Amino acid sequence: MRSLDYYHDLFEFFISKEVFKILNRKEFIEMMGKIKSNHGLKSRSSDDIERYLINEFLKKIKEGDFTLYILRNTDIDIFDVSSTINRMSVFSYQSALYINGLVESLPLEIYLNKERNTPSNNISKVLKQEDVDTSFSKAPRVSVADKNFKKNKIHVINGQFQNKIGVTVFRTHYLVTDLERTLIDCVVRPFYAGGTSVIMEAFKKAKGKLDTKKLFEYLLKMHFTYPYHQAIGLYLEKSGYSTEDFKSFLELGKQIDFYLDYNIKYKKYSEKWGVFYPEALDYRL
Repeated sequence: MRSLDYYHDLFEFFISKEVFKILNRKEFIEMMGKIKSNHGLKSRSSDDIERYLINEFLKKIKEGDFTLYILRNTDIDIFDVSSTINRMSVFSYQSALYINGLVESLPLEIYLNKERNTPSNNISKVLKQEDVDTSFSKAPRVSVADKNFKKNKIHVINGQFQNKIGVTVFRTHYLVTDLERTLIDCVVRPFYAGGTSVIMEAFKKAKGKLDTKKLFEYLLKMHFTYPYHQAIGLYLEKSGYSTEDFKSFLELGKQIDFYLDYNIKYKKYSEKWGVFYPEALDYRL
């Protein structure tokens, strides 16, 4: 039986065909299957193939909830690690704020949105003020699966179907929400964004880059039940955008008294936007 060194170039060929420089266990096994299917290797054990790959080409790490295989002499970061959970998931919320340059430091918590494949069958309901008041008077419902890697916690969120509105490519092979979609997502789920003060700073930092017409178009396409246009308009005005920038949001009107966040302890009310917001936001103007 020939030494596996004889097949070194074949191993190298299959390694070079891998799109990602870091593989999860499932991807690694699939690659081994392709290698083993070649003449001369079919009778070799998977353990032998794995040992050779690790000795010659890859570094295997087991950390937290992850078993990963990394191409030698390759630098990786938490985005590379997180992407191994689900290749079609989208970096969103706090992670997208960072990628889009709206926060300066990378948060320890990473957010991936795993969008449902089909729209829900929920019929838009008529909002009642008492129901909205009740919903926003308590802690929000969250839908996440958490994984740990070193000091990072990676949240995988089961998101609603939105037909990939505002999803763009990041580092050639990964997905991230663009500037406008990121801000909408953060307004809708402030608890995944670091809170209202972080969102306010993001709107300020986005000035000069944010396309408010695109922001408005995205919002209409996403068909939310809640009047998030009121919340977005408030953020735009308080962040110093021009009347022209938030005029479209204002023209949609006040549907109902709304809230910028859940369970606000000290709140103020904007008559113009019909939104309750944390009074601390006024100190950040």
